[in-house]
Amino acid sequence: MQALAMAPDDAALRTRLALLQRGEGDLEQALANFERVLAHAPDLQVARLNLALALDEAGDTARALALIDQVPELLRDSAQARWMASVPVLRAGDHARGFAWYEARMATGNPNADLRHAGVPRWTGAAAPGKRLLLWHEQGLGDLLQFIRFAPLAAARGLEVRVEAPAPLRALLAGAPGVSLMDAHKDGDGDGAGFDFQLPAMSLPHALAITPAQVGAAVPYLAAPADRRVKWRALLPGSKAFRIGLAWRSTIFRDDLAVAQSKLSKSLPLALLRPFAQLHGVELVSLQVGQGADEMQHAGHGMRITSLNDHIDDFADTAALVERLDLVVSIDTSVAHLAGAMGKPVFVLLNHSPCWRWLAGRDDSPWYPSARLFRQRVRNDWRDPVEAACAAARSLAGSSGKPGGIRRWLRL
Repeated sequence: MQALAMAPDDAALRTRLALLQRGEGDLEQALANFERVLAHAPDLQVARLNLALALDEAGDTARALALIDQVPELLRDSAQARWMASVPVLRAGDHARGFAWYEARMATGNPNADLRHAGVPRWTGAAAPGKRLLLWHEQGLGDLLQFIRFAPLAAARGLEVRVEAPAPLRALLAGAPGVSLMDAHKDGDGDGAGFDFQLPAMSLPHALAITPAQVGAAVPYLAAPADRRVKWRALLPGSKAFRIGLAWRSTIFRDDLAVAQSKLSKSLPLALLRPFAQLHGVELVSLQVGQGADEMQHAGHGMRITSLNDHIDDFADTAALVERLDLVVSIDTSVAHLAGAMGKPVFVLLNHSPCWRWLAGRDDSPWYPSARLFRQRVRNDWRDPVEAACAAARSLAGSSGKPGGIRRWLRL
């Protein structure tokens, strides 16, 4: 700050301050400083892009897109810029440009996006009858659950598609259409040997030139394995109650401050979901596993929640549990993607600046037709989305006994 006081119009110093403020969630001050940088350096395209990204995070995606259109040279020359700019473009629903720019993450040195298997070429979407494609998990578990829907379209181009899935998803994805699981003993011990192509699952939309009309066409595409259904029918027999499954915290498992802050901002304490416990004829069931599950012990008087966590070994179990529910209420985490992929009614509670995949200003999702979105109006204030979701759950529970009631209510 002393340096900035001595040189108040130094673009580099003020940009550094604005980036710090944005990272700390002080968007008002960040925007003011990005605006000031641009006022003194109107030809600085990096300043224009930084302002665009902050505006998008603040909810003004339309102005962000207008600014992005004014930095063509930066987007042409910088993979980092294209990757960052892809977020507001995807949020606006521009799949062709957004997913093309999103591919720039592969050229930024991001360790999560490097091609995993040396010597195995990247699949570009071309038909390749008889060839073998290895898909792999790149980011969060929810990302793989979301994008595995496109695997059958790759298979339709003649490829044998196998997926390298993390352990929690293996049993569930064994039944996903269009894919088979990678067998390390037969497929090169996990080194990509025996495959003709590889691709992270999140690159499928670009490789396949996915259109908005194709995004939700395959839903539902995931289901619980038969043996897990038998297990959970015994664990959670039928009931006259309207069962609502709750997931309230995102697991933090990486030593990355930005990722940790993002996960914290989209999580909420279980106690804030107390209004759901006050609904007549409702039974609450925990879908929270790992971090945050201990909050059930301190939820307080009057908030009864059924927990069968000791019986959940992986996402195949979670899927079978979800099938026993009438509604899932979840923050933006893998449970929301699972419920949406299964076609289960799901209410997604979103923070003020949610991920691009939920688009801008919508209460529905083309990715998951059975989903309804409830957004924060004020940063870090969950009262509005929780109250609105609770009121919607009351209405949904009231329609559940009528033929087709839930489907009509969800506009399916």
